[in-house]
Amino acid sequence: MASLLMSQGDYDRALRSAGDARDLFTEQHDDQGLMRTLGTLGPLMMRFGRYPEAMAYAEQGHALAVRLEGREDQASFLLQRSTLHQVDGDFDTATTEVIEALETYRSCQDERGELSALRTLTACYRGKGDLRAAGGCSLSALALAKKLGARTAVAECHDDLGQVYTLMERHAEALPHYREAVSAVVGRGATEVGSVFLAHLVDCAIRLGDAEALWAAAGWGTTMCGEGGERQWSRALPEVVGAVKEALLVGSPDTLPNQIATFVMGATSADPESLPDHMSLLNDFAVLVLKWLTNEDPAATVSRARRMDASTQGALGLAEFVTLPYEVQVLRHKARGG
Repeated sequence: MASLLMSQGDYDRALRSAGDARDLFTEQHDDQGLMRTLGTLGPLMMRFGRYPEAMAYAEQGHALAVRLEGREDQASFLLQRSTLHQVDGDFDTATTEVIEALETYRSCQDERGELSALRTLTACYRGKGDLRAAGGCSLSALALAKKLGARTAVAECHDDLGQVYTLMERHAEALPHYREAVSAVVGRGATEVGSVFLAHLVDCAIRLGDAEALWAAAGWGTTMCGEGGERQWSRALPEVVGAVKEALLVGSPDTLPNQIATFVMGATSADPESLPDHMSLLNDFAVLVLKWLTNEDPAATVSRARRMDASTQGALGLAEFVTLPYEVQVLRHKARGG
């Protein structure tokens, strides 16, 4: 039950359910059941930022897996411990434990476990600054994910590779991996990881001044806002706004009409009153952009932007953006080296 509740994002109830199960299995001396429950409690504690408790559960679970001779279970708890050592900044210990887990999964011919271990090892090498090794692990993980047909894992591996290339300052090589990551999950309900991928894509596209990638990110982000819960849209919406603002400044005037028309079509509604608040804000932003671009009643446009800023505690920086006409903002951006 706890695992099901976790998959639904109901972490509070999952924690209570797992705690009840732990007590029951302990009382019944059911070591197998207790080990499975410890394997759930660790990630839950990580989710809540309770890392010492998560480590205690991982160590208890690993000891139990050793006693029960469950090799794949041992590897699973080693992965949890490795992740927690990374949180503490102890990348050497984290690497040692994940390599042991990887070898165990391979000896058990557990390819899904191997994939998890490769991704964890990628993070370890990235944390240690060994970017060549991180890239090699990530490429191996991507190949394995494709072999397994694990679509979300394929997206995660593309994002991992993008992060490695970003740290190498090879942004042009990172960009297609970020695009692959976002496009693979958008429209499939995987908005929690998708909003993280989206932020990486927007940041990379801004670094490169790639307007086409920024418009693509804005479109995907709009879809995420429409299909995700508050945790997801609250992350995705600022990225959409940031992508559009930057794309307007770096894009070609020749392609702008088509790009803005596509964005407005996706972000607006014939019945804005029926929209949830966050989609209504996105609708208002699209209308604001149109009015700003056409220079229609600049004072009213700035006033609208200020009201929107007030409703978002200024997080989107709209009034400052539309205070000057489009052509002037573009020239200022170029003067700043944008």
